[in-house]
Amino acid sequence: MKRSLVMGAVLALSLSAFAGSDGGFDATVSEAANTVKDGAHKLAQNVGLAGKAADARLMQESQAYLLRGTVSHTGSQSLQISRPGMPAAELTIRTNSVLLLDGHGVSKVSQFPEGAVVRAKFQLEGGEAIAVKVEATSR
Repeated sequence: MKRSLVMGAVLALSLSAFAGSDGGFDATVSEAANTVKDGAHKLAQNVGLAGKAADARLMQESQAYLLRGTVSHTGSQSLQISRPGMPAAELTIRTNSVLLLDGHGVSKVSQFPEGAVVRAKFQLEGGEAIAVKVEATSR
């Protein structure tokens, strides 16, 4: 789909350059260039909407994996969870990730204290674990 968007933009620019090279060009070329530009703009909007739909599917809790452990480190947009007998897990926190500390919503993962017990639901996007919902209980 991105390739179509790029090809549409190239075609629009090519027609615009052609149209601007000669003052006596046919008006239909200019109209065609405008139509292609409009189509490219609409395609870009549709690609944006598709991206939002994909984000919504990614953040569905019912389809998420479950992870339990304790908070070992927090970053500005990440949470590292220690698990007994297993390597630590790293979750990416997004703006639409739900964060709860002792049952109350918090705005930043950095509010989770080190050592807090965590129950996290996450989705995989490529090789990245994206937090859907993280519930922490302070000790």
